[in-house]
Amino acid sequence: MTVIFIRGSDTQLGQRLVQACASHPHVRLVVMEQNLPPTSSGEHMAELMRQEQVDVVINLASAGEEAPAQNRDQAFQANVLHSSDLLGACARAGVKRIVLRSSTLVYGSHLKHAAFLDEETRFARSARSPLISDYVEQEQIAAEFARTHPDQAVIILRCASLVAPDWPSPLVRYFAQPRPCMLFGFNPRIQVLHPDDAVAAYLLAAEADVSGAFNLAANDPLTLLQAIRLAGRQPQMFLEPVVMLARRVIPREQVLGYWPFAMDLLRYSCVADIRKAQAQLNWQPAYAARAIVEELNTAPAVIQRSRV
Repeated sequence: MTVIFIRGSDTQLGQRLVQACASHPHVRLVVMEQNLPPTSSGEHMAELMRQEQVDVVINLASAGEEAPAQNRDQAFQANVLHSSDLLGACARAGVKRIVLRSSTLVYGSHLKHAAFLDEETRFARSARSPLISDYVEQEQIAAEFARTHPDQAVIILRCASLVAPDWPSPLVRYFAQPRPCMLFGFNPRIQVLHPDDAVAAYLLAAEADVSGAFNLAANDPLTLLQAIRLAGRQPQMFLEPVVMLARRVIPREQVLGYWPFAMDLLRYSCVADIRKAQAQLNWQPAYAARAIVEELNTAPAVIQRSRV
């Protein structure tokens, strides 16, 4: 019997993982939100982990993933400081395996990027969205933890943007606009991931004898224009010089509409190589990228509720 401690069960991804674990005969769940207040100290978390004899900790709490963060300081505290506290609790409780959520967008986008970016690719130094900046800092803390705690396995799952009709992710909100923005002359490739494939990867990571970072995405990237049209929309094209000039006097969202990522991602691709997850986690995405995005077009009532 594997005892899994989940932080972030109040997220949609957390809820799906809880449901999946509940039907697993060899898993016993300990849900942080059912046992401790969200601001609990690391010592309180460690005490609960020791009492429950936790084998695996999975952290899915990410402010800004499923709803825009209202307060930058609170988001940083939730994403970085609380994650650091969680790692400290795992150290004190002697937890064998820790699984963290991150994003393939930590690599950023650049004209000189390889066609597929493996897990050894350096993180982008260019401008990032606040959430991606938090993921980068969280990964740096996790890497130092792994170096100083070699007996505890740290697994980081770098997920492409989660997309499904009932999913409140930044990319779904972008597709929900009547005319999603694009820059004239640019058509970057993007990746998506179905939530069920993400859940499958977390379950595999909880049991596999591995450590390190793993990229997760559906097979076959799409161009941004393809994805917009598959979602049942038509793009609104902007000239980049006009956008850059207008941004000096008015907020970006008033110029482009909703675009939750760094501007570079409207120009250049960020496509992650998923072969390591396939080989070492024995993970295979069940949902193709095209089918994932097309499903948004078949559920207009749901995507309408995602509009910003």
